[in-house]
Amino acid sequence: MIPLSAAAEAALDDLLRHYEMLGRDRAIDRLAASLETACTRYEHGEGRFFDAPRPYPALSGLGFRWAKEASYWIAFAETGTGPVVAGIFHEAADIPGRI
Repeated sequence: MIPLSAAAEAALDDLLRHYEMLGRDRAIDRLAASLETACTRYEHGEGRFFDAPRPYPALSGLGFRWAKEASYWIAFAETGTGPVVAGIFHEAADIPGRI
């Protein structure tokens, strides 16, 4: 799987804590599956990627490639050592307010 940036790791931890607190084990499973699927698609260049999440076209200037998997927007960035997951956001989140 593609490594997570510190910001993506923090977002993932926050989502996991939220779902654990609510006892939503299936949501945790769906989040993990969505992240894994998006990473695999990115590594293989499969499926659609966007310059920004559809509801937030102004984020296109950040230079991320965005994947929509299930209920999540996942941002990828290229670095000198390869790709990283730069962010993980639930589709209902205020993504600009969390970047």
